[in-house]
Amino acid sequence: MVLRSRSRLVGGLVVACLVLLTACGGGGGSSSAGGEGDAAGATKNAVAAPTGAVASKLQPQLNGWAFPNFPSATFPDLNFDTADLVSMFGPGPDVCVDGVADPCTLTAEAAAWARMVNQARATGHCEGLVVLASARYNRAELPETVKLPSEEDEIRAVVRAFATQFVPEVQESIEGWTKASLAEKVDELKRSFSTDKLQYTLGVYVEGGGHAVLPYAVEYPTPDVARIMIYDSNWPGRNRYVDVDLANNSWSFSFAGDDPANDPNIWTGGSQDMDLTPFEAREGTCPFCGDGTKLQSTTLLVRTENLDWSVETDSGAVSPTTPVSGDGSTARPVKGGVSIVRMAAPGGGRSSYDYLITIPNDLLEGGESSATTTGVGAGPAKKRAKLKFGGASSVFAVMKTGVAQFTTPGGTDDKPVELGTDSIKSNDPSVDLTLASGNLVAKASG
Repeated sequence: MVLRSRSRLVGGLVVACLVLLTACGGGGGSSSAGGEGDAAGATKNAVAAPTGAVASKLQPQLNGWAFPNFPSATFPDLNFDTADLVSMFGPGPDVCVDGVADPCTLTAEAAAWARMVNQARATGHCEGLVVLASARYNRAELPETVKLPSEEDEIRAVVRAFATQFVPEVQESIEGWTKASLAEKVDELKRSFSTDKLQYTLGVYVEGGGHAVLPYAVEYPTPDVARIMIYDSNWPGRNRYVDVDLANNSWSFSFAGDDPANDPNIWTGGSQDMDLTPFEAREGTCPFCGDGTKLQSTTLLVRTENLDWSVETDSGAVSPTTPVSGDGSTARPVKGGVSIVRMAAPGGGRSSYDYLITIPNDLLEGGESSATTTGVGAGPAKKRAKLKFGGASSVFAVMKTGVAQFTTPGGTDDKPVELGTDSIKSNDPSVDLTLASGNLVAKASG
């Protein structure tokens, strides 16, 4: 079966076609140290970083939240919903049916994007907590963040800030900064701290886990070790840090240890396992609005029960053990940062894993006409990504022409789900497919 979407360019409408094919009978730390690529654009032609230790005036005990990072189940009646989408992207016709804001009925595509965000929120909101804490610090807002309660208005603001990690400008910034060396990242943080403005959040990744923290100072316990002091939403009011070994181009971070200096399950990684996200990128483009021309990549949000999965294109593949492919595809855990209630080491005590995967659209474009899809006529073969899962999985795909969603029990490498820029295909009868495009929806099952 194939679900296919046409371009939004004709009158702003998208037609989704469901085609049934005759063949329907029948998923510790990553090791990507190194990565001495060009620095992100923000460091190009920049002034020299200050020498030695540099600190902003942020105080985690005052400018961080009093309550810890939380999974979505902590507030079961609160979801990322219509009001949040309108707050982020406005009430235009891509968000609200016919652009009617009062009351707003979400388009099918906007509703699918909201479901994606809610799936990603399940294991934590560290990204949202540090983004909002930093914004309030930069604006010197009162009362101080530590005095704010865990009530609906505050939690909704955190959820919206969490959702910004899925806008294209943030994804592009992350990809740029992962190519920078650790020394370049440390230097850029020091430049920002010297202005006493917090310009970046910091992301760290290991196989199976991602976490966002708020850096506010750099110290040097030894000449070769830069200690990035952070506000960590998993440890309210505590002094936490990420150590960067500049001589060996590696970092270490205590995610779940009460004593970070003696954590037996410390997270470690290299330059490609750490990113910076500039706050200016979070005022980003609506990923499902307009004609999709600003989406240079197709983005997948994957929730799967194990780490036995891969996404393959004609020129490369990504997986939990290969987070960066030579063809430009990437796979990184969602920055939710499982709450410390779980006290989970990498890969330990987990029932599911959440990954954000990007595939450059030029690896997927090219060719298959709708006539070929329906079996009428011939045409060039479509370049597709093959999604293979060893266990039960729920996947969202944000494409140029729509938001696709599917579930699969996994375990069938010979029947992968195939993804193009405008279609999603499966020959596995156990896979349920949905494609939302504009305000139209196509579904196929079995």
